[in-house]
Amino acid sequence: MDLKSKIVIFGGGVTGLTLGALLSESISGSVILLEKKDYLGGLASTIEKDALRFDLGSHRLHRETDKKIIRRIEDVTGDELLVRKRNGKMF
Repeated sequence: MDLKSKIVIFGGGVTGLTLGALLSESISGSVILLEKKDYLGGLASTIEKDALRFDLGSHRLHRETDKKIIRRIEDVTGDELLVRKRNGKMF
């Protein structure tokens, strides 16, 4: 892809951050990420309030997720990425 324009991504969650990283490496234009919160990560975030830390929630990746995206997330998170086996069922 050889775009020379600006690309704007709304949302600094896992998807927005991953898309922004991939696009910034593959285009000659600029990528702008806009997030309304004062932190990044969306539901996969930890926030601090009054010296306490709160996890907002986990982010699940499905087996069908593109392997390039999973490798990118592993590169960014390093040893901090937690992998858990899921035993639950949804109806």
